[in-house]
Amino acid sequence: MEERQNYKLPVDKWNADYFPGEVGEDQPDAAQRTANTDAAMREFMARQELIMECGGSEFIESIFKHNGTFSNRLDLLNETLLLGIAYLFNGNEKCQNSMLDVLTADAENSMLLNVRRLISNIGLILIEMRKIKEEAVSKDRDFAYSIVDTYDFFDSRANIIDSVFGRTGYDKTELQNEKSNEQALCRMFRFLQLFCENGNIKMKRFLLEQYNDLEGTQRKTNTINFIEVTTLLLRKLFKIMNNKVVGIPQTLLEFINEITQLPCIDNQIAFMKSTFF
Repeated sequence: MEERQNYKLPVDKWNADYFPGEVGEDQPDAAQRTANTDAAMREFMARQELIMECGGSEFIESIFKHNGTFSNRLDLLNETLLLGIAYLFNGNEKCQNSMLDVLTADAENSMLLNVRRLISNIGLILIEMRKIKEEAVSKDRDFAYSIVDTYDFFDSRANIIDSVFGRTGYDKTELQNEKSNEQALCRMFRFLQLFCENGNIKMKRFLLEQYNDLEGTQRKTNTINFIEVTTLLLRKLFKIMNNKVVGIPQTLLEFINEITQLPCIDNQIAFMKSTFF
């Protein structure tokens, strides 16, 4: 694991190959690299399951289920999401099923209701921020030739990023807030995707419609269709599509791809009935 410490890749950017045996020119042959990677994955899964045995699912659910937990606390939200992503990474079935048991026992569906609320609120914030910036840019398009700033710099006294020929700078805090919102939105959909990874049919169906029992006979009062939630946000993002938001729809589409993969026919039907088309 020592060779990996210099890479510092955030957990939400990991894939199944992000383990020893895949990086470095002096690595052993392919068979040995595969064996090293498999061993590292087994060790990682053992740590996930240790967290599960210590109440990891209950802890994550308890943080998400209270309305005020993340009020003006994007840093806490992002760290909680990174924990959830690491906990379910690579579709650990035992951890997935533990989360499913906890969510099923939540009669008020509080955690998923708050996840939906966060998705809606953060999505709206990002969309409005993009609209405001687009409108501001369009007001300055009165010239025959486009004006390109040739030199940007950080003004440490004013705490802004400014341009030599620009009339207005960009507040550093605003830029960081925008980035944190975008990270949180993408990480929420990565978290939801990992609920379903490796063909967890029960969890896929649960994200379509929630029940108070694993047999699916007692439907929750406040059930949420996350396929509809996702496709609705996708349509809103497509309407303002530009180079600033192009990275967000990819994460949403990866979740849609995961939750509708065969043999989950009900989810595919729900997707066809959604606002995506």
